[in-house]
Amino acid sequence: SASSRCSKLVVANHLMTPSRKHKERTHDVDLDGRGGVTFTIHTRCRSGATAALFRGETLVSQVEVVPGDDGGDDKVERPYSRTLGAVTGPGSYRVKIKGTGDGGTFLLIGTTTMA
Repeated sequence: SASSRCSKLVVANHLMTPSRKHKERTHDVDLDGRGGVTFTIHTRCRSGATAALFRGETLVSQVEVVPGDDGGDDKVERPYSRTLGAVTGPGSYRVKIKGTGDGGTFLLIGTTTMA
């Protein structure tokens, strides 16, 4: 039914580009009273990265952002995503991406659900 539908509102949208010279990139996100926000990392990078979510100095979650074994051709870049974690506002958060290869492009998306 239409009453059970909900839509997502993007509250964070940031491109993070670790390189061979600068392996780590960070992005700060300040949440007001928005409620719950889910952070997801999107990429095509074959070498991958480690993504971490902090509130202050406290590690909230960490994930390996690497391509899954999809049985496809490893020479072909395919888009994929990994969920970093869900948090609630208000609060200040920092997302850190650490590249594991020569770098890559990672898109950080933070979404909140609107009823």
